[in-house]
Amino acid sequence: MKSPAKHYGQRGFTLVELLAVIGVIAVLMALLFPVIGKARSTGERTKAASNLRQICLAYTLHTHEGSLPRILRANTPQEWAGALARSQGFNEAALFYIDADPLLENHYPLPRSILNYLAQGSAENLDPAFKNTPISYTVVSNLPPSASPSTTPIVWTRGLKPDGTWALNSPYAGRGGHIGFLDGHVAWYSSLVNDNGIGLLTTYGTGGTSTANIQEALPPSSKTLESP
Repeated sequence: MKSPAKHYGQRGFTLVELLAVIGVIAVLMALLFPVIGKARSTGERTKAASNLRQICLAYTLHTHEGSLPRILRANTPQEWAGALARSQGFNEAALFYIDADPLLENHYPLPRSILNYLAQGSAENLDPAFKNTPISYTVVSNLPPSASPSTTPIVWTRGLKPDGTWALNSPYAGRGGHIGFLDGHVAWYSSLVNDNGIGLLTTYGTGGTSTANIQEALPPSSKTLESP
C-alpha cells in the first residue's frame, strides 16, 4: 500500500536573502545614478551649445543685414534678444534659457515667445513674460563691426567672474560654461585659465596677449548685459 504523497508549501525568502537582494539593488542604483546624472548634464550642455550657435548666427545676420554693418544696441539682455527676434524672426524664448539655471526656479512656466506681435510699435512689443524673466546668458551690446570675429565673445553662460571661473549660482553651479564668438563658433570652458595659469582669451586690440577676464577681450565701447 502506497503511503500518501506529501505536499510541501513553497519556500519563501528568508530575511537574510531579502536583505541581500536589497543590498544588490542599492549597489546597482549607486552605480547608475552618476552615469544617468552625467548623461543628463551632457545632454543639457549639448542643447545649450546648439542654442548658442543659433543665437550667434542670428546676431551675424542682424549686424550684416543691408549694405553696411550695423551695431546692436540694447539696455537689457531681453532687449538684445528682442532685436534679433525682430530682424530675423528669431522668436523662440527657450533658446535663451538653460534648464538647470537657478535664476529660473521662480519663473515657471517659462515664456514661449520673445515678442508679442499683438503689441503696437516694434520698440515696445517684447512679450511681458519674457521681459520680466531672467535669461541664462550674458550678451554684448554696442560691439563695433571692426571687432575680431574669431576672438571676440558676444554671448556666454551667465555668472562668469573676472578671474575666469563661473560663480556657484551660475547655471552649471560653477562647473563651467559656454562662450559664443563673433564668427559663430561656440566652446565649453570649465575655466578661462589653463593648467599653466595662462588665460584662454585674447585681450582686445593687442594681437595676441592672453587674458582670463572676458571684459578685457571686448572693445572699450561695448557693454555687457546680464540678468541680476
